[in-house]
Amino acid sequence: MTSAPAALAAACCLALPALWLPGSAGSAPPAIATYQDAVGDAAMGPDIGTVTVTDEAGRLTFTVDLANRLALLGGESVQIYLETDPAGAGDDYLLSAFDSASLPFLARWGGSSWVIVRYLDDTSYIEGIATFHLSRSDVAASGPFGLAVASFANDDMSSFVDVAPDEARFSASRWIFAPAPAPAEPSLPAPPPPSLPAITLPAPLPLAEPPLQPVAPPPASERLQAAGLTFSPSAPRAGKRFTAQLLVKRGGGLATLAAVSCGANVGRQKLRVLGTRLAHGLAACTWAVPKRVGGRTLVGQVRASAASETTSRAFRQIVRRG
Repeated sequence: MTSAPAALAAACCLALPALWLPGSAGSAPPAIATYQDAVGDAAMGPDIGTVTVTDEAGRLTFTVDLANRLALLGGESVQIYLETDPAGAGDDYLLSAFDSASLPFLARWGGSSWVIVRYLDDTSYIEGIATFHLSRSDVAASGPFGLAVASFANDDMSSFVDVAPDEARFSASRWIFAPAPAPAEPSLPAPPPPSLPAITLPAPLPLAEPPLQPVAPPPASERLQAAGLTFSPSAPRAGKRFTAQLLVKRGGGLATLAAVSCGANVGRQKLRVLGTRLAHGLAACTWAVPKRVGGRTLVGQVRASAASETTSRAFRQIVRRG
């Protein structure tokens, strides 16, 4: 078991300290902490980079920046493990975001398996950044809590691709996040600080068995689904136009769509969007492929929405020389 000083030392090395930002009178300023994981250690799977946690008036926001994904590919997921009960044994809550085929959700450890608490309708995944919103009461986080992030690349969740912090692969090591303080009472003078003994946080507790066990995505229902992608031309060519067309269904028929958005890049170079098009069940995006990128990989995503639902499909193509 990792000792409390060792766990805190690891957290200090991997995380920037929480920042207190000015707030309005009578409200607690938000607490913000940023954690950095090593990039390039996930092979071809989702590579965890920067993780940020914000606590504003009891509202928690988690963001996970994947260094090598504009969108999660089929079967991939990002999962955040929270250890909020120091009297428990292992992780207590789990935030899960999957590819566009499944809805993100919050789950609670039930002693032998994860139990879904609710779906997270306001979770987003835009240009490689997954964002989760929930309240401290959702995860019973009344004080500091531990967190770890893992990415998976296969549907059966049999093994993770990347874990942050790295020590969480083999131990109960967690980043430590301290929530925002209670709001000050503006009408009363602040009392002199009491003389308190030094506080020692409890040592990290063992992981729930099996360690870093995720929840598989729920079964498909009558919701918006990305059914397939077609390309024109069949492969992008340097210096030419390239169009990706997403087929979207609801149940057994084509969906009526309201909006389309798209993104594509070659390495760190973003491609210019020349136009988008919507039709019944179809969402299309056209890009200008730069001239000097022949032989490199183009990574893109087409996202379509209808009412309050969104679905997307990511793709990879080798750019042919012009």
